[in-house]
Amino acid sequence: MTEQQYYDYFLDVATRHPDLQHTDQKPRFFQMNVEEVISGRGNFRPEDYVLVIDSFEGQLVDYRSDNILDYQHGAFQVLRHSPKDDALLRRQIESKTKQIVFQILAKLLHDRLPENGRLFNLEVSNTKYFKIGPVFDQVYGHRCELTFYESASHNLDYDPSLWYPLE
Repeated sequence: MTEQQYYDYFLDVATRHPDLQHTDQKPRFFQMNVEEVISGRGNFRPEDYVLVIDSFEGQLVDYRSDNILDYQHGAFQVLRHSPKDDALLRRQIESKTKQIVFQILAKLLHDRLPENGRLFNLEVSNTKYFKIGPVFDQVYGHRCELTFYESASHNLDYDPSLWYPLE
């Protein structure tokens, strides 16, 4: 999965999910890095549920075989603002954001199957989710961390013509 495919996939999720309904007029899809989300810097106060994705990060894994894997780590958050003094609404937001995270996970699990086009490979056993908040201005929700993978062997073929000869 490329970073553009990752972005496009989650943009489609945000556009088509009934609790998100992202449009250009009502933006509910954003990309931030993890430090921005966890530290809560900036003026971000979504009054509706929003989907925020992290940048894609990578890791090469070699199980001592011919097939080196490119593990691509991504994450998404489903977030919403809650007034500071409304504990009941905050608990409802936490419950609803977990529900939306699981609905997105169900779509990811569906879309990874060969009979559904196998859009990507998803390492399910590395999938983590947890509650976050308050971040930004009393924003709460759930975060889900994912690992996609694909063979990297074809990208790692040594081509001597790319290198200047030793002198």
